[in-house]
Amino acid sequence: MFVRTARETDVSDIARICTSRSHPTTGGSISVGDGGSVSELQFDETRLARHVQQSDEPGWVVAVDDDRIVAAAGGAVRDSSVGEVVSLHAHPEVQLTDAGSAVLQTITAQQVVAGAREQYATCFADDDEALSFYRAQGFDVVSADAAADDSADTVRLVRRI
Repeated sequence: MFVRTARETDVSDIARICTSRSHPTTGGSISVGDGGSVSELQFDETRLARHVQQSDEPGWVVAVDDDRIVAAAGGAVRDSSVGEVVSLHAHPEVQLTDAGSAVLQTITAQQVVAGAREQYATCFADDDEALSFYRAQGFDVVSADAAADDSADTVRLVRRI
């Protein structure tokens, strides 16, 4: 398995991976750049393609195994010292710990180069797999947000990088 920067030709595979789990490892209300949500980004390939094409900041990376994309992650640097895991998903047939760790490591390296010293992520409060994954990567829970509508509660995590 290897990790590389996502290409425009990867958008359909990324969208498929991002929608293949009932609970992605980020909450549906997470803002992405121009005010949309991760859920909207996952379902809209045109919008996802715009984010993949952005080259001015850390963006999307994919893990590839046997010529198949098995995980995808999007990252951003919110200010000079804060990185954000905007989205991180692994194909349901692939262990999140393997492919997820690989894409997270790459996003983290990009953010460190861009000057980030801490990194945030968000996941659903009832997503034990995501919480275990992030905790194993050194993240600590800093807050929990109850959803204002019928969507799931989220947990905010942080780690020093």
